[in-house]
Amino acid sequence: MAPLIGCAVCLAALPPAILVLLDAWKTQEIVAVFDATSPTARGEILERYFDTPPAQLSSQAAAALAELAIEGASHTTENGLRKLYLGEAIDLVKRVRVARPDWPIGNILRARLLVAQSGTITPPAIQAFQASYANGGFLRREAKWRIAFATLCWRSLTSHTRSAVVDEAVWMVRYDGNLRPEIEALLGDSPAAVSFQLRLARPLSR
Repeated sequence: MAPLIGCAVCLAALPPAILVLLDAWKTQEIVAVFDATSPTARGEILERYFDTPPAQLSSQAAAALAELAIEGASHTTENGLRKLYLGEAIDLVKRVRVARPDWPIGNILRARLLVAQSGTITPPAIQAFQASYANGGFLRREAKWRIAFATLCWRSLTSHTRSAVVDEAVWMVRYDGNLRPEIEALLGDSPAAVSFQLRLARPLSR
């Protein structure tokens, strides 16, 4: 116990600038898993920080861990482990939404969490999804998930959200033309696909 107390005292005595750097390093390490394709790497980072109180994490780090926890809950077949993942995700998403109430990522995470909890798309999940467009019309990393989600509940979305989804799909393709086959596959034969093709065919305004 004494060594642990000593470590805590040492951390408390560090200059604020050093603590900021340590926090930035921790955030960078966690957020890096966003682009990790290895399930092992993603699992290891979640395990490493699983017991870290959400209050000790930056909103970016908490969001990254929340996403991993939600993925874990969605993919595991063990009920006990699923409850652990969901419990962790609930705390982390709350941390993100309290720290940055207007951050669209918080609403996306809430929508994903609600789907993971219920196993279906509920009205509260749709509400959170639609709210994600209020302050984040174009999100490069989250765009594919939002487009795919929208096609599953298209008729329940407001006309404003439908338009925002199509705008985002078009933006992604204009940003990187190589993404067009993937975006079209996500849209499938949904009503959104027709709107996407029509809007993509429009000439860019100058």
